[in-house]
Amino acid sequence: MRAIPSIIALGTALTLALAVLNLVGCSDKPRFAFEGQWIGQQKIDAVPGANPDVVNTLSEVKVIFQPNNRFDMLYRGMPISGEVSIDGNQATLQVTSTLDRALNRDRDRLEKMYPAMKLRGRADGTITFTDPHGPDPTPVQLIRIATDARSRP
Repeated sequence: MRAIPSIIALGTALTLALAVLNLVGCSDKPRFAFEGQWIGQQKIDAVPGANPDVVNTLSEVKVIFQPNNRFDMLYRGMPISGEVSIDGNQATLQVTSTLDRALNRDRDRLEKMYPAMKLRGRADGTITFTDPHGPDPTPVQLIRIATDARSRP
C-alpha cells in the first residue's frame, strides 16, 4: 500500500516535467508556409551577344520545398537538392546533391563547398532568397507557383 502514493507522486512529477518540456520546446514564432514550388529571376550580367535562352536559364531560381524537410532547386542552371531546416519565417538550405548525384563528403567539407543558403518568408506571401556566396548577393524575390498537393505545376 505504501507504493501507491510513491507511484502517484512519480506520475505527477513526470506529467509536470512533460508539460514544462512541451512549453519550452514550442516556439512562439509563427511558421511560414514554405512547402510548394517557388520561382524568381536573379540578376545576371550577360556578355553582349549571349544567347537569351541561356541567360534566362542561368538567371532562373526555382525551389520546391518537399514536406519531408527536403528541397529541390534549379539554381544557376544546375539542379541541386538537399536538406531544409525551418525556423519561423526563415529557411536554411544545405546542398547534399548536384545533378542528381549525392555529394559523399563529410559535413564540414560539404558546408565549405556549398555554404548554406537562406530564404525568408515575407508578410506579403513571397520569399526572399539570398546566396551571399553566389554571383550576385542581391536578394531575389520568389513567388509561389500554383501547385497541386504533390508540388507539381
